[in-house]
Amino acid sequence: MARQTFGDGIADFVVQPTDGLWGVAAGTTVTFWNSSTDGEQYTDLLDPDGTPVTAVTSDDYGALPSVQGPEGILGMWADAGGGRRAWLYAQSGGRGLPGDPGAHWYFGTGEPEDSDLTPVAGDLYVDTSNGNLYSYTGTEWLYQTGLRGPEGPAGTGNVESVNGKTGDIVLTATDVGAIPAASKGAAGGVPDLDPTGKVPAEQLPAPPAVPGIWLPSDYGLAGWAYDLHAASRTPGDMPGQAQRLYLIGVPLRTAKTVSQVAIHVMGYDQSASTTTNVRFGIYDASFALRASSAGDQKAQLPAVHNIGGQMVKLNLSTGVSLSAGLYYVAILVKVSATTATPYLAATNWGATSTTSGAVAVSTGGVHRWLQSSATNLTALPASGTLTAASFTEATTCYWAGIV
Repeated sequence: MARQTFGDGIADFVVQPTDGLWGVAAGTTVTFWNSSTDGEQYTDLLDPDGTPVTAVTSDDYGALPSVQGPEGILGMWADAGGGRRAWLYAQSGGRGLPGDPGAHWYFGTGEPEDSDLTPVAGDLYVDTSNGNLYSYTGTEWLYQTGLRGPEGPAGTGNVESVNGKTGDIVLTATDVGAIPAASKGAAGGVPDLDPTGKVPAEQLPAPPAVPGIWLPSDYGLAGWAYDLHAASRTPGDMPGQAQRLYLIGVPLRTAKTVSQVAIHVMGYDQSASTTTNVRFGIYDASFALRASSAGDQKAQLPAVHNIGGQMVKLNLSTGVSLSAGLYYVAILVKVSATTATPYLAATNWGATSTTSGAVAVSTGGVHRWLQSSATNLTALPASGTLTAASFTEATTCYWAGIV
């Protein structure tokens, strides 16, 4: 609380009797106390310049100069040395005592006596169930009036029918073609929209079959590099001749949990083969390894000697959930010699392996075919170890699919 100012008022003078007559007392020292007798002296005072003082002196006319008292003090006893002290009020009054509490409005259901209230006289209560108003006298609640008016006449704007319903109409979600919110983006519901306002690819239905066109689903596949039988070569090519990592771009049009990939073996003399290690897997567009076979999988490659070869579906170590997008099927075959290695179907192949299929890059940054520069790989490189600089133009464009 701030300091209050004392003295320098119209009645603030020091007087004394002289020869039976009262007159002003000039140059008199005045101290201030907390009691009319004895008590403690206030010494925490400030003069008009803000200088600390412990007392004041009356001027030549006996007037008491202004002085600021201690913080929070609204009145002091002044002592001019005459044996009797006088009460001195501050120039500005302090805060008065709090007034009585004002009236409160209470709201509830039922009569006020049934409510847990602590009312004071003048408080009001409204029963919201019927609009009754009560006031509190200080000892009891008294009913005053009803705030709710009488019920008005029924309206004349009748609804004849809604969606084929008449009378007292109650509409359900089915009546207006609404579905539960949980059906958004779920099977049997309605598609959701992504942040761009489009339906996510994984919620789109599979492309319809075009007459005369073969689709991956016709072979039990979710996606493939191309229509195998429209462009395959015989006898194919040997992926193990240089121990390269071959990547085959495969579009996946709908989201799917994948546990197999597919290749097409054109010919394989299994009993005479020098193949020692076969690895398969799936990389995404950023060359992150999403799934791979569990170790060596050469036992999954069957002996193939027939015309046209055989499609082989190869197990991955675990199923992986893939969203719609573009992926790479990885093939890596290690051999101890080039004797009787598996020949795999490819879109182009020649004895010199100097030609290539189309290698344009998709808008998603995925190539149709890639082959590693390294020729001594024994396992699929882990995520984070492959970049675009790890590959060269593929001179052999294998076929692969995602099951």
